[in-house]
Amino acid sequence: MSHKEKPLYKTVLHFVPILVVISAFSSIYIVYQIQPYGNLLISYDNQDAKNINVTVNYEPQSNNDFYVYSVKSFTLEDARNLASAFFSKVNDDVDFELESKEDNMYFIDSLDGKFHFSMELDSGMYNFHNSDYFQVDSEKPNTAYSEEQVRNMLNDFSIVLPKDCDFKIDDGIGYEFYSNMKTSNENVSYGTMYCTMFSNNILGRVDNRMVNLNEYDKVIAKSLNEAVEQIRKGNFNFDDKIPNNSDIVIENCETIYLCDSKKYYQPVYKFEAILCSDNANEDEDIDIFIPVM
Repeated sequence: MSHKEKPLYKTVLHFVPILVVISAFSSIYIVYQIQPYGNLLISYDNQDAKNINVTVNYEPQSNNDFYVYSVKSFTLEDARNLASAFFSKVNDDVDFELESKEDNMYFIDSLDGKFHFSMELDSGMYNFHNSDYFQVDSEKPNTAYSEEQVRNMLNDFSIVLPKDCDFKIDDGIGYEFYSNMKTSNENVSYGTMYCTMFSNNILGRVDNRMVNLNEYDKVIAKSLNEAVEQIRKGNFNFDDKIPNNSDIVIENCETIYLCDSKKYYQPVYKFEAILCSDNANEDEDIDIFIPVM
């Protein structure tokens, strides 16, 4: 090898690690792009299964069909129409030349700065609130309304919720409606809507975390027994390592849906359990999430 070729050879060698890293990241990106769904934000710790005793303290129900769902997205015009409807109901003025949009979020305030509206366009989640009622010395929320009264007040703002939503009163704060895949007007609703009411039927806040979903694809699911076996093997999410000689008593399981990195909602088993450990002063309630797919 000549003297001129040696420096070139050494230069190429210096770039090899960089090329390997670029190749690895490119492969990961390509695999991610061609996979049909995104990744769930569920971390896994490989627990020491030899030190964990898992018992099931309920009767597992038979599996239903499982689907991945796509979420209904909204356009900028949809957001403007919804904001306009809210502002007109409270008899306040708005100038759409003062609206703003940052990435996927839409924002607009009333001209007097009293009312505020924001919306996440790719999910339809939105927030509308009256800032006058959230000052230090402002009136306390009224949590004495019945579910029917709250629904009627929301209907005045053209907010129609599924009939069989779970209803909860958060004393001193407001009301919650939770929909676990309930159907209304051919829409499948999932999530929670929070609202705050004041006296004289005044709406102080609507924080809509409820989305409308469409069936995207039927999936091959692992059974509940397979999911429990996965827990027995120590392959499940938890914030820390399970202490030695611990007992996990599974009390219940429900299917929930989590939004993945591509905005699809995937089915997930949520196991409600009790962690009994010699290292703890008392038993701990824990949730264990196992993807259905």
